[in-house]
This record gives sequence, structure tokens and C-alpha cells, in this order.
Amino acid sequence: MNDVFLQGEGKTAVLLFHGFTGSPEEMMELAITINKEGYDVFIPLLPGHGTNWRELSRIKSRDYISFSENVFETIQRDYEEVSLVGFSFGGTVALYLSEKYEIKKLILINAMILANLSLILGKFASKVFPIFPSFPDVHKKIENPPFSYRVYPLRAVGSILDFINLTRAHIKEVNSNIMVIYSIFDHIVSGKNSFYLYNKVSSKEKIIIPLVNSYHMAILDYDKEEMYKRILSFLAF
Repeated sequence: MNDVFLQGEGKTAVLLFHGFTGSPEEMMELAITINKEGYDVFIPLLPGHGTNWRELSRIKSRDYISFSENVFETIQRDYEEVSLVGFSFGGTVALYLSEKYEIKKLILINAMILANLSLILGKFASKVFPIFPSFPDVHKKIENPPFSYRVYPLRAVGSILDFINLTRAHIKEVNSNIMVIYSIFDHIVSGKNSFYLYNKVSSKEKIIIPLVNSYHMAILDYDKEEMYKRILSFLAF
């Protein structure tokens, strides 16, 4: 499993971040849709992902910090404008970068920003149980689902919890034009996350969009076509 780069017209770039235990593969359909509009598109493979859950267990919050900063700074040098799209924990990564750098457009899909009970329990349970089974998170039946770990390594859950807490502490520093998308029936990341960040960011231009026929992995679910259209309109605005 590798990073993904789709060549466009070379003027502007869109950087997409996949979710926890996932891979760039889950973002490919959205990436191709964006690329067809002329954008250069990047989907980096997050640290510890794309191999096996034991690799992910070794990743600390500081690894996400250094990785995301290095990726963004490397890409930023070649473009006048870089927009960010983040799904689930990838949304947390995109939020973190928006706190640190000037990002014009930020799109978040079922992003994580609240330290919910399951994350807290997962962090402490890691001392006893190394893994926990994952749950189906897409309503639509997918014949060839994208690569992801089928378990949650609980030590890694503690690391993303630390990263989420760090990001939430500085959320008012986000002033990007922001689109927040959330699934009403998300059983992994509550819609409270999206309302919280929508209300807490300092963005002057912001919009929040509910999805009524998708579970957590909305990027591949029944609402995806309409969501893709809204994303393209936002990027072009």
C-alpha cells in the first residue's frame, strides 16, 4: 500500500487524508472525481497503515504530527493553493494542519474531534486487550471493499486520542473556509463531533451538510454522488 498522486493541471492541489485503520484506497473514488476537474490530488498513507495492525500499534501522536507537517510543507512548495479533505480521523489530521498553516479550503467528512467514551475506554483497555474487532461502517453493499485493518489495535486508539485532544485544544485557530459533512446515522463518530467543530472554528465562511442515507464511511455510501458534487462546488468557489 502506497501514497497516491493523481496529476492534474499542476496549478492547485487537494490533499486527502484517509481514516483510522483505513488506506488511500478508500478515498480513491473521491480523488478521481476531484482530479477530473484539473486538480493535482494527493492521498498520503498515514503512519502505521497499509501493512498490519501491529505496525499501527507502534505509532504515537507525535508521529502523526511530524508526518502531516512534512507532507503538507513538501506539497505546499509547489502550489499556490492547497486544499484539504479529511475523512474520520483524517479529518482530525486536516484540522490540525489548518490550525498550524493558512489553508484556504477545508472539507471534513465525519471528522473526529471529541474524546468519546469508547476512545477513552479503548486507551485503558489496551493494557489488557491488544485488539478489538471493527464494525461494518458502510450502509451500501460494496463488492470489493477498500483495504483496511479488520481490528482496532487499542494501543493505537490511545495515540489518536492524544492527537484528538491536542487538536481540539487549538480548534479556534482554524479560520479556513470550511465544509463540514456528517452522517446522521453514523455509529462510529457521532454527529456531535461535526456540530462541535462547526461551532468552535473561527471560520467566517462555513457550511454544514447532513447525509441521511449513509453510515460512517460516507465516501463510499449511498449519498456519495451528491456529496461529491457539493465538494466540487465548494472547491471551485
